[in-house]
Amino acid sequence: MNNVYPVKKGEVVELAIEKLGFGGRGIARIDGYTVFVHRALPGSRVEARITRRKKSHAEADILSVIEPSPLAVPARCDHFGLCGGCLHQNLAYDAQLSSKHEQVREIFERTEHLRDLEILAPIPADPPYEYRNKMEYSFSNARWLNDDEIGTDAALDRFALGLHIKGRFDRVLNIDRCHLQSEDGSRILVAAREAARESGIMAYSTKSHEGFWRFLLIRSGTNTGEWMVNLVTNEFEPGSMEERGAERVLNAIRACGAPVTTLLHGTTASKSSVAYCENVRTITGDGIIRETLLGLSFEIGPNTFFQTNTRQGERLFEEALERGELTEESVVWDLYCGAGALSLPIAKRTKQVIGIELIEEAVLLGRKNAAANGIENVSFLAADMKDVLGKRADLASLPEPDCVYLDPPRDGLHPDVLASLARFRPARIVYVSCNPSTFARDLDGLAVAGYDVHPVRPVDMFPHTAHIECVTHLTRRAET
Repeated sequence: MNNVYPVKKGEVVELAIEKLGFGGRGIARIDGYTVFVHRALPGSRVEARITRRKKSHAEADILSVIEPSPLAVPARCDHFGLCGGCLHQNLAYDAQLSSKHEQVREIFERTEHLRDLEILAPIPADPPYEYRNKMEYSFSNARWLNDDEIGTDAALDRFALGLHIKGRFDRVLNIDRCHLQSEDGSRILVAAREAARESGIMAYSTKSHEGFWRFLLIRSGTNTGEWMVNLVTNEFEPGSMEERGAERVLNAIRACGAPVTTLLHGTTASKSSVAYCENVRTITGDGIIRETLLGLSFEIGPNTFFQTNTRQGERLFEEALERGELTEESVVWDLYCGAGALSLPIAKRTKQVIGIELIEEAVLLGRKNAAANGIENVSFLAADMKDVLGKRADLASLPEPDCVYLDPPRDGLHPDVLASLARFRPARIVYVSCNPSTFARDLDGLAVAGYDVHPVRPVDMFPHTAHIECVTHLTRRAET
């Protein structure tokens, strides 16, 4: 029997956008058939072209807005709509929160055992702009051209330093002012771009893998006011034109008026599009910045993972700490602990904390952070979670926890980790997640394993994007 679809690829249709789905796309329906519409706002009516059709749904791009959404607001950023950084600057912030709340609720409604789980109101970000303490910009020899530049002399200048066009790894949009970081960050960005462009040295090409300029990494301490800038280039020979070009850019950054605490020059031989450098030379300062989180001090290097939104990270951790019901006698395991950003606040409230983390560099930094804060009741173990929890001998060597904290990557818990938790059954679990889908999957599995799952609190760590963090706690049911 042939499937009959209400639309076909390439067809132009008029759609009423009902709401936003997980991932931030607008949802419309034609005779019950779902159409996901990129960059559409709830409450709007649009003319759109079908770009993909599947058995379960279709996808479409907007051609024109027939009726604007009553929830629409002017976007603050001049680059909005092209830049891949923000998705919903043009949607009122209260509406963004409501949509994220509804998306988490709908995800849990699709689980087998947690359909009626209470989803609390999200914790809003305050402020919803200039909240990022880290921005990574890419150099490119393939600058995105605006429509009015095509065919003009302006199209001859393809040098770029900015952010990628959404969905295009090979095209970079020059950014003059990014409202996700403070104005000082944009001042650094513009100064670096102009000096690099004037050097006449080619930016890196992701296609040919030729070119010198790679990335500009800007980090700041929200609570300390310290700033780090790391100019990342390909490797170069002493005395070369590339070395002189790099000095030119570094000098421009120093002269731009931004309060740069430490300035670095990193080099890489990698072809990866990740702003990581194997070698770093300190130009000014001591090569690190410091940030405080819940009153504790953390050292941050150019490659250090740290909460990208300091203020909202504090609110997330406060919620997680409250969920643990910690006392001075509590013993806690902090799994996927990173460099101890949550382990150390837990340790200030408890008897003992064991942090377990796969990345050894993060473990070493966690130990260093603990020592710098005078915290002696925390220890860090470098290990793969599924391995250490799967070995009874390793578990036997650790003190039995009163509470286990989980903060896994987006993929969620490995099945072996879930099975291990079900086997040794800690009395209380606090779960922090950056992916509601895997979060719901894991909580459903723990519910089957004998845990009561308590209300979920979404946390809006990244306004104007589709990302949602969540936190909850679980308590072990009494065996019958």
